[in-house]
Amino acid sequence: MGYHSRFGAIKAAPISMIAAVSYFILVVLPSPTCAFYVPGITAVDYEEGAKIAVKVNSLTSVHTQLPLDYYRLAFCRPTEVHRVRENLGELLGGDRIENSPYIVQMKKNTPCKVLCATDTLNEKQIAKFSKAIESGYRHNFILDNLPSASLDKSQDHLLTHYAGGIPIGFVGDAGAGDVAPKYLYNHLKFVIDYHQKDPAVEEYRVVKFSVEPFSVHHRIGRGQYGNGQSIVDIKKQVEASAGDWKDKMSFSDRVTEILEESGLNGCSAAGTFTGGPPLAMSEGHAIFYTYEVIWNESDVRWATRWDVYLTESNQVPGKVHWYAIINSFMVVVILSLALASILVRNLRRDIEGYNTVLTDEEKMDEIDESGWKLVHGDVFRPPQFCMMLSCFAGSGVQLLIAVFSSICLSAVGFLNPARRGSLLTGLLIIYTLAGSPAGYVSARLYKSFHGREWQKCTLVTATLLPGIMFLFFILLNTILVFYHTTASVSFLDIVILAFMWCCVSTPLVFFGAYFAYKKECIAYPTATSKQVRAIPEGEW
Repeated sequence: MGYHSRFGAIKAAPISMIAAVSYFILVVLPSPTCAFYVPGITAVDYEEGAKIAVKVNSLTSVHTQLPLDYYRLAFCRPTEVHRVRENLGELLGGDRIENSPYIVQMKKNTPCKVLCATDTLNEKQIAKFSKAIESGYRHNFILDNLPSASLDKSQDHLLTHYAGGIPIGFVGDAGAGDVAPKYLYNHLKFVIDYHQKDPAVEEYRVVKFSVEPFSVHHRIGRGQYGNGQSIVDIKKQVEASAGDWKDKMSFSDRVTEILEESGLNGCSAAGTFTGGPPLAMSEGHAIFYTYEVIWNESDVRWATRWDVYLTESNQVPGKVHWYAIINSFMVVVILSLALASILVRNLRRDIEGYNTVLTDEEKMDEIDESGWKLVHGDVFRPPQFCMMLSCFAGSGVQLLIAVFSSICLSAVGFLNPARRGSLLTGLLIIYTLAGSPAGYVSARLYKSFHGREWQKCTLVTATLLPGIMFLFFILLNTILVFYHTTASVSFLDIVILAFMWCCVSTPLVFFGAYFAYKKECIAYPTATSKQVRAIPEGEW
């Protein structure tokens, strides 16, 4: 009786312990826990009046694959240009993010404000601008990690485009036998939407960032034609009073301050942008850049602010995607059924032939000696280039793991547009770490072929495909360097890629191959005949 009671107590103890642990996990633990957004990046809350950095990315164009550095053209530069370096994938993608002189403050509308004035343009600078405008290059601003959308006024409707950036200018209509003039957008209107998560807390989040460009021929001074001053006159005035401002600000900031005091004819005294004729660049004249900021309250939550970038603000109907999916699915199904019917027909014919009872004469003559059964002794015969087959199989597994893992991580949100360059960075890291499965598959297959040069096979697996890709990368990067494009990669980044290949991926390939060679050979279901069967010549 005592034995049974003790056994019951011992048996009941684990049950009560499991119940206590379950209660602790389900009830006690969640109470002090605070959740956070894991896949993307956390939201940034700004107080009213807080400064928000406006960054500029490389100038891009859909007509060429050569992004340009933003400050390669005569745009307004800050006192010190700082490059924002985030990750390796961003650099390999051609992004070059830098700071800008634009000043944006949370919930503070900025009227028409002078940003800067360039020096008088020469023929070379005008040619650069004209070529960039003709090639369709566009601005790519970034505010609170949001890429800028473009506001385009078409037929009295304001359309918002969330991809492609903001054009730097436009090409006018050409007269009879004349060259089409190029006009520069030198006034930008920033339209920013914000959302207040908690009405009781005076903190706000940026949920939308749009830019509407304008081209206006500014003149110094108020009125339609200004006061007749030029940028050269303003600079002489600034140089004459250098003792008053030299220790307080830079020369360009003082010039901008004088222009703000004098005013421009494109901006009214109240700070309203009045517009004017478009700016056609000419030699010996400066460019006056202006901007304004408008804030609007929005009901869009921060977690869903990227949705409009996928749907183009519902301008692209969702049924287009369904048409493409259904079309692709039907093509795959039809081709699969056609292939399956051919294979089944041939298989049935062969099986009927083998099941037919042969006469003695047919057995002697072996008239019907054909079909897939006759090559069963040669199916698992090692190929002539078994090492190359093993290396390609290992490299294919490495690529498959990298692509499939990247797709899965992108589906759950760990690799998303909020982390610029994260997809390419994740793909490189996963491909590097997938060296062990590649070495294992390559060595396992090579050992089944009774190969003896396993060190050579492992080395070829680790260097063949990555080496070819690396050589192509070096060749293309060298060409891009001569074009002075931001798509070219610096020497330091090339060293980082070489380190990932030689010091991480290659040892992992050997690590996986070591365990593969320790295992027994793969047992095949059929034995391989010693005599190689000759392949008959086909009808073709």
